[in-house]
Amino acid sequence: MKGKETRLYNMLFPSWFLTIGWPALVYWWPGLLLVLGGNLALDSLVIFLAAACGKLPEKGKLWKRSILRVWLLGFVCDGAGALCTALCWSLLRASAGGLGRFPLHLLSAAPGVILAGVLLYWASRKFSFSPTGLQGKQLHSLSLAIALCTAPYLMLLPLG
Repeated sequence: MKGKETRLYNMLFPSWFLTIGWPALVYWWPGLLLVLGGNLALDSLVIFLAAACGKLPEKGKLWKRSILRVWLLGFVCDGAGALCTALCWSLLRASAGGLGRFPLHLLSAAPGVILAGVLLYWASRKFSFSPTGLQGKQLHSLSLAIALCTAPYLMLLPLG
């Protein structure tokens, strides 16, 4: 006769969550909600304004079909830009001895912002607006508006 098998899954998680995760949720959630809501509002505004400037019909349907993808892929592209900035920062800091902190920051952040913008254009064109049926110039204009207006320019501001 087989005995009842006992398994303990991930005993580290509860202790980790109580010491690190819970304070993070308590203190960071207002900022997180602000970032998530702000990005959603900005992406929505850009879609509606670009659609209005391009005289696209059915702006509401366009928004419904694309906003979730634009919003989520925007975070992915911004994350790639942030990783690029961190990599450039570590490489430049090691090699640029006499360069001041502000120029060093700009030289390391600019490639990340540019990369994020290029990825935003590509992701918008290939994935975000694919279910909308847009073609040619309309697709290009809308993707370009998303890339130019929602690139993470705040990464160019030095924080320290």
